Amino acid sequence: MAIITFDCDEVLAELIKSMLDRHNNTFLWIPLAWDEIVDYYVENIPKIKEQKISFDASKQVFDEVILDHGTISPVAGMDAIVRGLKNQWHELYVITARGDELQEATIQWIETHYPKMFSDIILANHYNENSRCKWDICHYLWSELMFEDTIHNSEKIIAKDIPVIMPNKPWNKGYESGNNIHKVDRVEQMKEILVKKGFL
Repeated sequence: MAIITFDCDEVLAELIKSMLDRHNNTFLWIPLAWDEIVDYYVENIPKIKEQKISFDASKQVFDEVILDHGTISPVAGMDAIVRGLKNQWHELYVITARGDELQEATIQWIETHYPKMFSDIILANHYNENSRCKWDICHYLWSELMFEDTIHNSEKIIAKDIPVIMPNKPWNKGYESGNNIHKVDRVEQMKEILVKKGFL
């Protein structure tokens, strides 16, 4: 049995695509396409930054989507990955940057789409005074593998000797596999890595 940790947004949940669908491919009335999201913090994307969008305004857009969690789809194929790992008796955790104000919506969404799969759902509160680092939480839990889509978090996690499976996204497009980060384009590649590492 191993302890395996998962980010929520863009690993388990299609938050950004759901936001774009909800707002007809705009962000605060600014036209925005999926492949233009070259920074996970949308307010840092050049054409959004030009409009001087604040972090708080940006966060509010995403929080509204999360609170209306019925509109967020799970990432295709991840239910099979999670279920396969659970069936191997691994202990699974969600570690999300989301804050406590989104706890109820987060738990409800995960229990709807990944019922009884996770031992705990940990909110790291990255955007408020109760912030905890994902990499420290991974280390504390003795995680042996993390699923994470952002470069910054991934690099900090591998510095704790915890390998990362990184789904390919526009904001990590230029990052190549290596140094214990396994970048994947498809769920099938995730399965291959999990088999190779002995998790499946």
